[in-house]
Amino acid sequence: MRGTRFGIGVDPEDGLLSQGDQGYALTWMDAKYGEWIVTPRRGKAVEINALWYNALCLLAEWVEFRLEDKEKSRHLKTCAEQTQRSFNRRFWNANLGCLYDVIDGEAGDDVAVAQSKSLLSRFLIRF
Repeated sequence: MRGTRFGIGVDPEDGLLSQGDQGYALTWMDAKYGEWIVTPRRGKAVEINALWYNALCLLAEWVEFRLEDKEKSRHLKTCAEQTQRSFNRRFWNANLGCLYDVIDGEAGDDVAVAQSKSLLSRFLIRF
């Protein structure tokens, strides 16, 4: 899957969405004041990837049952399965018992914890 502006794209290694160009605040949690990015979250944000997984699942079902395109649906289901496995493996921080906020960010994996996002993201990822 090809990406778009602002460094948004799927990492072919794990199927997770990555985002972030220098100087832009792209997720709903980012804050920017003038040119200062107060809460930089470049990398793979937890809530974006939970929503990405669900979008893949819903699209796969829609393509199969509305468009009757079984081949494309299989491809989307395979992408969703890879995303789910990667999400569960990469975002879970076993030491703290919560999800990382951002992985593969500028400073590595961000251990900042936002409980509401962690709960939402775990709810969105089907086990």
